Amino acid sequence: MTNSSSLSIPKFISLLIIYLIGIRPILNLLHFIKLGSVANYEVSFLSIWSFIVLVLIVIRLMFPPRHKFFSNRLIIAFIFIMIFFGLPRIYSTSAVVTEILYSLIFLLGILVSYKLFSDYSIYYLSNVIFYFSIILIILHASAWIWYPYSYGDLSNYIGSFPDKFLSSTTFLAIIPFLYIRLIKKRSFPSLIVLLMSVLFMFWTFRRTVLVAFLFGLLFFLFYRKRIRLLMGSALFILISFIIIPKEYYYEAFQRKIIIEYEDYLHGNVENVGSGRIAVYLLGWNKYKNANLKEQLIGFGAAQSHELAYIIWQKDTYAHGQIIATLYDYGIIGLLFLILFFYSITKTALRYKMYNPKLNGAIIFVIFSSIGITLSNILIATGGTGLLVAILLGYSSTIKLNYENTRNKL
Repeated sequence: MTNSSSLSIPKFISLLIIYLIGIRPILNLLHFIKLGSVANYEVSFLSIWSFIVLVLIVIRLMFPPRHKFFSNRLIIAFIFIMIFFGLPRIYSTSAVVTEILYSLIFLLGILVSYKLFSDYSIYYLSNVIFYFSIILIILHASAWIWYPYSYGDLSNYIGSFPDKFLSSTTFLAIIPFLYIRLIKKRSFPSLIVLLMSVLFMFWTFRRTVLVAFLFGLLFFLFYRKRIRLLMGSALFILISFIIIPKEYYYEAFQRKIIIEYEDYLHGNVENVGSGRIAVYLLGWNKYKNANLKEQLIGFGAAQSHELAYIIWQKDTYAHGQIIATLYDYGIIGLLFLILFFYSITKTALRYKMYNPKLNGAIIFVIFSSIGITLSNILIATGGTGLLVAILLGYSSTIKLNYENTRNKL
């Protein structure tokens, strides 16, 4: 955090961005409220939030400090491909919002990360998210009361949030921030809010998000080398499933997995992974039969939506970041994405001794994000993705802090 106590223009913009980041998880509860339509796209509170935060991020990027990071150059290269090769061949006008706007927020969020943390510490942002998370948990826990049309009663509410993926990714995104606050404050309220967020995330029964969480947790525990924390996490997860009616997780996990496995054995891939496997195979077959230009730079922004439409008969994401990136932006776009994750992972591990506990949270975010890319969309996830992007970009701040500390010695 800067030593200056005056609120300069860059610091004021950073402050606005931080509070917009903090309030976004609460806005996700209002995703079903529409305000009108523009160019066949339904405008919501989230659309307005996305536009405002994108403008503020662009403005903040114009101000110093300025540093050259390899990971940031990879992001800039990806943005170049997306704008100049992807946008002219975009799938639909509505995809300008769901693909270009949301992707830009995520990618530019990575770039602006170290600038935000040159103005305010990561602990300040974690505090902001902590207090908004309390409101989120209260609203989320009582949603069956104030939104009975969807839930009916509490028994129907468990695992029945209107958009379970949005709900689960929201809690997945705030968990590392709550952990960062916990290691800083070491307070009982911080622990309770963190555990409640993990609990609500599990109760959404979104397999892709839970696998991503466990993937990140595994690498976090391996990095921290904490056996007691591993046992405690396993116990908490076990309790999370024991205290809810058996039929909920039986329907969401055991029965569904058994049925999908039988479909796979009989060649009915459309039903495996809720249709994901069929999307992946369809996308790969179309890609490998494409011409050289399309193999290099892809078919165009959000063109992978057509894969989802063929399988699910609706305009949505391909539910797989790897196949979506390969299909939309070609092998070059996918290569930039892989190199980016390699770069930030290498940086986080290289400077792990600067702040091992904080680095553990970054390791969790990196590997849980990799888990998401394997079975769902990461880059174009809208505002929730911005929380993840800020922490992915924090590896650059770790490097700067380490170098500044070493130079003072």
